[in-house]
Amino acid sequence: MIQVEGITQTFDINRKTFTALSDINFTVNKNELLCIVGPSGCGKTVLLDILAGFTKPTTGRVLIDGQEVSGPCSKRITIFQDYKLLPWRTVRKNIELGLEGKGLTRTAIDAIVDEQIESVGLAGFENYHPSEISGGMKQRVAIARALATKPDIIFMDEPFGALDSATKESMQLKLRYIFDTGKTIIFVTHDVDEAVFLADRILVMQPSPGRIHSIVRVNDPRPITKYTREFNALRDKVLVEMASVSTK
Repeated sequence: MIQVEGITQTFDINRKTFTALSDINFTVNKNELLCIVGPSGCGKTVLLDILAGFTKPTTGRVLIDGQEVSGPCSKRITIFQDYKLLPWRTVRKNIELGLEGKGLTRTAIDAIVDEQIESVGLAGFENYHPSEISGGMKQRVAIARALATKPDIIFMDEPFGALDSATKESMQLKLRYIFDTGKTIIFVTHDVDEAVFLADRILVMQPSPGRIHSIVRVNDPRPITKYTREFNALRDKVLVEMASVSTK
């Protein structure tokens, strides 16, 4: 579904050229959940921005269903760590945002929003504003808003990084349910446990400049729970790959 071909990204900083990414090549299959991990500064977010169409690469290209990505698209939604909710809009009105201007009837919009509110467990909070709900609930609003537009691909940039451990576990389970409904997901995280629990494959990046170090395939089916013997073996394998990155 996604082909990444020879991506290199440079930036001019103080009259010097900084190479953030160098010769990135990989593919993502339809209905696959790919996690991207690596140390700070390896270019994970830069790569995600290129995949989503927010940044044009210096060289190389991204193809989705054979078409080169030239900018953002309603079929590809990005969920950020900081939620990006509009503070003056209620939970319901934030979820509606991506549906506005699509020519849908009020009845159709209400039906879609009701479905998403129910699916992320926000029933009863429809008329609350972002300042009145928790961080985990805000992230659920962001996910519901993304899913309401029925995207083919969801890009996620450390979406659970700021959540407490209990809320994070709950959101990871929710994401596994969303993935099982047939979405292709690219998920950036610094949390190896999270990557092993969620992913079909884990792309390990190394810095200076950012490039692919290795790709670890998670067993099929993925671990049902964390910290089983199977889970720990996969976790150790990824940690070994991460350690070899840090010693280079």
